[in-house]
Amino acid sequence: MAVIEFHNQDINVEKKIILKKVNLSIDAGEFILLSGVSGSGKTTFINKIVDEYQQTAARVFQNPDQQFTMETPLLELVFLLENLRFPSQKIGQKIDEILREFHLLDKKNQFVYTLSGGEQQRLALAEAANLKSDLVILDEPFASVDRKNIAFLLDKVKDLKKAGKTIIVADHNPLIYQGLANRIFLFENQKVKILEKNNFDDFYQGFRYRNNFHLKQAHGNPRIKIQNLSVGFSNRLLLDNLKTEILNQENVLISGENGSGKSTLLKSIAGLQKYEGKIKTYGRLSLAFQNSSDSFLKTTVDEEIQLSKKKAFNHYLDDQQQIERWLKKLSLDKLLESSVYTLSGGEQKKLQILLLVIQAPEIVLLDEPFSGLDKKSVLNLISLLQESRSTKIFISHQLFGLDKIISSAYLIKNKKLIKMENIS
Repeated sequence: MAVIEFHNQDINVEKKIILKKVNLSIDAGEFILLSGVSGSGKTTFINKIVDEYQQTAARVFQNPDQQFTMETPLLELVFLLENLRFPSQKIGQKIDEILREFHLLDKKNQFVYTLSGGEQQRLALAEAANLKSDLVILDEPFASVDRKNIAFLLDKVKDLKKAGKTIIVADHNPLIYQGLANRIFLFENQKVKILEKNNFDDFYQGFRYRNNFHLKQAHGNPRIKIQNLSVGFSNRLLLDNLKTEILNQENVLISGENGSGKSTLLKSIAGLQKYEGKIKTYGRLSLAFQNSSDSFLKTTVDEEIQLSKKKAFNHYLDDQQQIERWLKKLSLDKLLESSVYTLSGGEQKKLQILLLVIQAPEIVLLDEPFSGLDKKSVLNLISLLQESRSTKIFISHQLFGLDKIISSAYLIKNKKLIKMENIS
């Protein structure tokens, strides 16, 4: 039986048609995978479904911190269960059961904003799984998540499927869902095309890749010096006595499991996190936030570009023709008058990085810059970043294409920063 239906329906955002003549239905218990390049309309499609079925839909966002309303996991789940009219005398026991199942019991009273991306996604999925909803919608649920957490969360998604839930997932890495999807909806040229299972093999083949990293010894003057750096949260030491130097125009990848301290290290370098020890930076610095919309100061795309040109520290990309070339290459050229807040998540990511390259600081810190992006967009952004002469530090669980730019790499493990000789 169909639980969602569209009959030759146009889907609009601010009177602009995003998808034309959508004609499809989704049956109860189906697992539907949404695929398409950034800005093709996947999130718009999801938003339309949520608008129509908001009383029955459980949703996990690409940036889960956008859906939390309370300060701690404990308070989040109290709020959830009270709204579900769960017996008050049993709420405490039920919360401990949920947090234990999702490996978050030790984070019960920790501020949500201090949780890692993987921990936030576990909390978001824990809430969705306990909403008693028959419809579960996941929008890039594993975008900033390490392999260990992907495997854990995927098992929970499989449990939801076994329980008969209708599941809709938008993801740029469809290989994760092989064997789960009943149908694939392809978003292209304002249309939705439906793939049945007999066409899945050719579709999945287009997403396979192999990286080939060649790390090399860096030379030059230091841009960042870190000495005896230690950082703690809630009486827990996260980073312990880190020491390193990052050199001029070096492109560095920092790896590690969710919760290991990668984002904390970047925030410490940027001066946004309290720490013990010394960090010395040589040159101006900019940080690309995981949530791209946090970095915008103006209303439209063009206003953001003009502001970045005025703020430019150097002049690597100050020629208007160069900017127009990159706007077209990133498929942002027709969005100049659009509000930055109506852009898709992928379009916001592309704009954020273009603005950083225009501003041209000597040091750029990039926290999951490619999460939620299709392969073509990732390669275009890497080409754009290669034109910048900034020293760049990347945190990215998504490694596709990074072998073209990364020159050195570190692993955060057991509170230490370890220089890597290779990336497997």
